[in-house]
Amino acid sequence: MGTRAWERITTMSEMAEKRRRPALARAVYEACWEPGQHESFLRKKYAELLERQAK
Repeated sequence: MGTRAWERITTMSEMAEKRRRPALARAVYEACWEPGQHESFLRKKYAELLERQAK
């Protein structure tokens, strides 16, 4: 899955986070890293996820 599926990526990660599966939430973002139109947006959302999980 590439960055063009950004809606699916964020939804899957959010659902994993709600279900208390932090490793899966991170893995969803990590699996899609490739250059693309939405890469910076996804990296920002990933950084926000890491920040929430660090607390």
